[in-house]
Amino acid sequence: MVVGCNFGVPLIVRHPVGIVAGYKVSGGSNITMMQGVTLGQIRFVAKIDSEVGNPTIGDNVQIGANAIILGGVSIGSNSIIGAGTFLTKDLPENHIAFGNPASIQPLSSSIN
Repeated sequence: MVVGCNFGVPLIVRHPVGIVAGYKVSGGSNITMMQGVTLGQIRFVAKIDSEVGNPTIGDNVQIGANAIILGGVSIGSNSIIGAGTFLTKDLPENHIAFGNPASIQPLSSSIN
């Protein structure tokens, strides 16, 4: 992780290998990240509809292995980002994002 990130506690990092968090990435408390997660700016990725800024992550968020979250997106509290997801859009509270490109669904409907 890079100096300049701001996460609440606890920040749970399972298998802490290959995690990249860009300068000024911020997150709430009780965030769980798996290996290979990338959080950062999007300025070098062409044709993506997102702001240049860094992600902001709410409370109680789970981020699966090798997920990539780019741009000035907001990740709502109590959300899940699946393994291998490529996310460049806001994720509302209580939603799940999965796939590449990310598909977003309410969390309650995806559990059934």
